[in-house]
Amino acid sequence: MTSLETKIREYYTPNEIQEALRVLTPNELMRIKKIAWQYVGGHMLDADDLVSESLYRAISGVRETWPKDISLVTFVAGIIESIAGDERRKYKEEKKKVRYIDADGFKDPGSNKDNPETCLIDIDSSEKLAKTIDEVFADDDEALLMIMHREAGDKAGEIMKVEKWDKTAYETIRKRIKRQTEKFFPKKESV
Repeated sequence: MTSLETKIREYYTPNEIQEALRVLTPNELMRIKKIAWQYVGGHMLDADDLVSESLYRAISGVRETWPKDISLVTFVAGIIESIAGDERRKYKEEKKKVRYIDADGFKDPGSNKDNPETCLIDIDSSEKLAKTIDEVFADDDEALLMIMHREAGDKAGEIMKVEKWDKTAYETIRKRIKRQTEKFFPKKESV
């Protein structure tokens, strides 16, 4: 191929995308969930919502089609990143609009949690925490699953049912999380 020639990029059809998602392996789904977890923070969608929305967009063709030269996980990760970026921009814009008028003119609310700058710092801190958690539990998919369930507000019984864990398995994973959390996030001693 000469430098003047260009490679024509080929894309999967919507039917091929649907078929690929239908036969998605548990490992691929876990990788997609771990990617989504990295983008959770502040008032954005939770990880399960990001995964669901990205798969919907992949199937419906809302986003550009899937190039044949990249993997399914990479394609879905791009959609997740796009959704998270859109949500972050929407959130920042909404927070900029939060202003109250007093006798001096426009003024931020007295509460720090309504202050746009503080909210953006909270989002950044949440994203850093999510990445740290992902790093700490990078080799423990079960722990990450449990953390995602707990973040979504799922109770122990629901988690065991969905993940097909018995009480012993659940408690073993919970204790692993507790040990790792205490190791990497030690409690500060009060004076």
